[in-house]
Amino acid sequence: MHTPRRVIILRNPDKPDAEAALASLVECIGQRAIVAATGVTAEAQGLTSAKPDRMIVLGGDGSLLAVARGLGDRQVPIVGVNLGKLGFLAEFSLEDVCEHLDAILNDPAIVSARMMLDMTIAHPDGSTSPYLAVNDCVVHAGAPYRMIALSIAVDGSHLTDFSGDGLVLATPSGSTAHNMSVGGPIV
Repeated sequence: MHTPRRVIILRNPDKPDAEAALASLVECIGQRAIVAATGVTAEAQGLTSAKPDRMIVLGGDGSLLAVARGLGDRQVPIVGVNLGKLGFLAEFSLEDVCEHLDAILNDPAIVSARMMLDMTIAHPDGSTSPYLAVNDCVVHAGAPYRMIALSIAVDGSHLTDFSGDGLVLATPSGSTAHNMSVGGPIV
């Protein structure tokens, strides 16, 4: 007999069906695992002290990405329940999670590790802004939208300098969204 899995369920407070979905999921999961905590997506990092085995995010791709970013270096496998539109990353329905809960909680083969970008923007005034991204990081000129000069370093080593209106760095997870947004195919 194995130790029951610990699950945290987070909801996007801006999704009208999220509250009802959370209540339904708590009932479903409570029969086969420990619901260690529930909350809203913005509380993700603060809830990791509950030592979850999985986090279930009710929302859409944006909600899932926000939770992954919010977890920082305390990453936990995240299950996305799509309450939005397309759901490339948040691919499960509420019914899917309840139907396949044992596999979701216990099968390590279904956990997909994703590359993340750990970036720091160094501003001309000497200040820095750190960013963590699952999908992409966009650096752009901003109003009045003139060209900017960028110097790019990777792991502390200078890569290149260039001028333009901005730069998009995308992980493999983010490249599909960028391709689709310019009318390209989904492969």
